Amino acid sequence: MHRVRRLASVAVVASLAVTALSACRSQPNVAAYLGNERVTETRVQSVWDEAQHAATTTPVTDQSTQQAVPLTMTRADVVRVLVAVPVLDRVAQQESISLPPQYNDEAAAQITGAPQTTEYARLFAHMQTVVGLILQKEPNAAPSQADLRTVYDELVAAGQAAGVDFNTFSADADTKQAVGMAAAAQTTIETTTKAIDVRVNPRYGQLGVSVLDVPQTPPQSKPLITAVFDPSTSSPTVVDQS
Repeated sequence: MHRVRRLASVAVVASLAVTALSACRSQPNVAAYLGNERVTETRVQSVWDEAQHAATTTPVTDQSTQQAVPLTMTRADVVRVLVAVPVLDRVAQQESISLPPQYNDEAAAQITGAPQTTEYARLFAHMQTVVGLILQKEPNAAPSQADLRTVYDELVAAGQAAGVDFNTFSADADTKQAVGMAAAAQTTIETTTKAIDVRVNPRYGQLGVSVLDVPQTPPQSKPLITAVFDPSTSSPTVVDQS
């Protein structure tokens, strides 16, 4: 009986330790963890406020229409770029990918509506550039039938595959190359994400970076394959911009 009580006591201590650790990894003032590093809500707010202010005072102008480009950024988007850049830079280092000395902030501004002087535009441009470089590392990767089916179903749902059946779609050489590259990049990024031990605050839902998408109404696009940062978060992404 004494041994049973002692084991029970040890179990209680262990459960308390696990609870304490879990609490440390879900602090309300932390948007995401990258191992021992933290992306704080204060940091998110700073990037958010700067972009909002800049978009109001000096809005981005569409180069073709000369109309103001709306700011499409959400708070989840801010968290996404703040997590993505260090993760992708780690991937680039592991894959011996040379990063450019600067990124196309102007193109990022046209896509997001955040002026190119803002940190958000710079982070977005950085993220998009490195994703592109990672994709180029696997030009001959063969996609699985499951990957092809996933992409095809997404295109059908988006109304982008009218008149094309799956057999025709999956036999196309360019399609297979694009899906294969994206699937390989997804695996590489997610493997690094797990090694870093990324955890996103559940309030932001399941975040990741798109490695294959299809254009919709400019400048928007629909993700087809996404490298997920934290599979443990599955609630809908926050879209509140207040």
